[in-house]
Amino acid sequence: MGAGYADALLSDGPLTRADLDKALPNQAVLIENISMLTGLVNSAGLKKLGINKATKAVSGFIPVDPKNGELTGELIGMPYLAAVAKAGGKYSKD
Repeated sequence: MGAGYADALLSDGPLTRADLDKALPNQAVLIENISMLTGLVNSAGLKKLGINKATKAVSGFIPVDPKNGELTGELIGMPYLAAVAKAGGKYSKD
């Protein structure tokens, strides 16, 4: 897991799932956007989280690239927060 990512601050554009797949093809990666409401995962991360094109997003989005029909790796809203809870563990109410 990585935190504090701000694609607007990258001079060569935002990271993509393909970028993460190239860098870490077999390691699940979850990067938290600085907003703390969105994140980006690679293909191994999607697999580990059990997210695919049939996954229904509740209170958020799991975007699909309109050009190729594949998941972008972005998780927005509750899908992202659920991924953080699954990857980082759940916290007690105390």
